[in-house]
Amino acid sequence: MQKNAESRVKRSGLSERQKSILSSLICIFAGILVSIVILVILALSSDMIDANDVMTGIGCIFGGPFASRGAHNILSQVGDMLFKTAPLIMTGLSVAIAFRTGLFNIGAPGQFLMGTMGSVIVALSVPTTEGTAFLVWLLALVVGILCGMLWGAIPGLFKA
Repeated sequence: MQKNAESRVKRSGLSERQKSILSSLICIFAGILVSIVILVILALSSDMIDANDVMTGIGCIFGGPFASRGAHNILSQVGDMLFKTAPLIMTGLSVAIAFRTGLFNIGAPGQFLMGTMGSVIVALSVPTTEGTAFLVWLLALVVGILCGMLWGAIPGLFKA
């Protein structure tokens, strides 16, 4: 069985790692292409979107955090990007850990949103002073963890 796989790899000239990297790059470029096509279709079908808006959108796709014109400092742009993407990266990491252990977790975005909702509700509803701000922050964190955990426990109970 392993000989067949090795002979197929030798015939294509690419190792399994190279194939994995190549397939990832193809997916990235396909995603970029699809997003550009959607931008162009939206521009053609709408009277409110002109060619300059399409070019700005394409610039944002390729420029990433460096495409915004609001911040003057590159470090603040990168910091803003990390600030916005850190929760999504952590959510993806939690799903990756679950996959490595053999579990299938499709509810991570819901757990993230419910945890965020619980934290925001606590942070906005509990009155704070300068001395109690840390305790409210800590309480919001714990409530966010509990809300995400409870939301994930619902399908977990059904599966168990």
